[in-house]
Amino acid sequence: MNVPPHATVFARRRRLVLGATAATAIAPFAVWAAAAALLPRPAAAGTPQSPAPTAVTAVIDAGKTHQTIEGFGAATAYYQNWITAHPNKKDLYDTFFKGLNLSILRLQNVYRPAKGADFAKDDADIVRGARESLGRPIPILMSSWSPPADLKSTGAEKGGGTLAKKNGAFVYEDFAGYWADSLAAYKKIGIEPTWVSIQNEPDWKADWETCLFQPREGKDDKGVEYAGYDQALGAVARRLRATPGAPKLLGPETLGIGGNKVQNYLGPKDGETARTVDAVAYHLYYGGDHQKPDTFIPTLRSVRDAYPDKPHWMTEFGRSDGFQTAWIIHNTLTEGNAAAYVYWAGIWPGTDTLINVDNPFEPQTTWKLPNGFAPTDRYYGLKHFSYFVGPGYRRVDAAAPTPAVKVSAFLSPDRSRLVAVALNTSESAPATLTLSVRGFRPASAAAYRSVLPPPAVTPTEGERVGVNGPGERFQKLDGVKPEAALTLPPRSVVTITLDAAGAAARSGE
Repeated sequence: MNVPPHATVFARRRRLVLGATAATAIAPFAVWAAAAALLPRPAAAGTPQSPAPTAVTAVIDAGKTHQTIEGFGAATAYYQNWITAHPNKKDLYDTFFKGLNLSILRLQNVYRPAKGADFAKDDADIVRGARESLGRPIPILMSSWSPPADLKSTGAEKGGGTLAKKNGAFVYEDFAGYWADSLAAYKKIGIEPTWVSIQNEPDWKADWETCLFQPREGKDDKGVEYAGYDQALGAVARRLRATPGAPKLLGPETLGIGGNKVQNYLGPKDGETARTVDAVAYHLYYGGDHQKPDTFIPTLRSVRDAYPDKPHWMTEFGRSDGFQTAWIIHNTLTEGNAAAYVYWAGIWPGTDTLINVDNPFEPQTTWKLPNGFAPTDRYYGLKHFSYFVGPGYRRVDAAAPTPAVKVSAFLSPDRSRLVAVALNTSESAPATLTLSVRGFRPASAAAYRSVLPPPAVTPTEGERVGVNGPGERFQKLDGVKPEAALTLPPRSVVTITLDAAGAAARSGE
């Protein structure tokens, strides 16, 4: 095995990331005793009455359009060999790719000439598995955590450092050559990225593979000189765009969006660096509190407004529970106008992942998960958006009069389907939701609901390894009509598909 100890990455980020408030309290698990009465099950005698539902009418205007969606995805940047060695690999692939209907896969650039033709054999297997599961190729986003050690100032891929110098100058052209050689090598094994980010988190020094860039070449406040992100990006863009079919460039993939960090790296919207990227990309490890998702709204708006003419991508975030995940996705799409949302850990051991996986190199008798893997609630938080909202959909106006109920809506490219996603963010009060739709005439409807409780204060062993507790997960509701009112228990998410008359039947629904 060659598995790095990246299970510690999430815990370390929770402690160290600027602006994080991981100790913030969440609502106690016990509040779900009242909410449980809203699910379709008989109530025991003497059960306390739940609060009366709040009636909410959300207005959707399909004639008022916003950004075009490019997709939803996740990364398989580490533990690839756990995935490809898993004895239930096909089921794992189907659950991940087909079950979420993913449209983006984020990979780490691991090309190193000395590794030979098998430098990314596990990634190649995963990409083939995605194609077989989905029945179509999956578009690839590729990011570099670090260039090879000989291009680093430290002579090592891990632990920080910046680009090396040659004859007194940073090796920008060599860095561009590394990217050109990488893409050529990946093409030979059947992987052709659609999008490239030249550096993952150029503003963050970590124990794992990193390479630091200042927005512009120069010294930091300690007098240490760093290569400039602007010059590195320019060198890579010139090299790659000289070849037909070059991937699009995303950047700067900063650790977070607080403190104008994205704006510092890209500069003004009409400047050369901002013009060079095809889309603005960032992570969300600071700039808001994941346990209070609306705290991200000011910084999301700030980045959105700084670059109004570029698509925006959220390319990594791996914190929060399942319901918070859905809430943060909602805010990123509606407040940040994001065209894509890419979760961090797609298949990892632990709970901050979409699918928790047991170690395939250990005896199956030691496994704690059914079939050696299990979706977490974060999986369902993402699925409420990813499963029905595909590339080419346009976000349209949607609003609810009650602050606790949040609604987003998306129109298919052929205007035959409207998809609405609604969240009841209240911890205790249910709601009933009715849709008032303008600019679209639905003839039929379907709805899928999840009720995602907060983690228990003292988790059981099952919850500790990522097996979901009580609640409801992407359950198709019976008898749904376009004009029907739907019940939204506390901390619930519902995805509603509205189809126009004569819309073609869609497979898998």
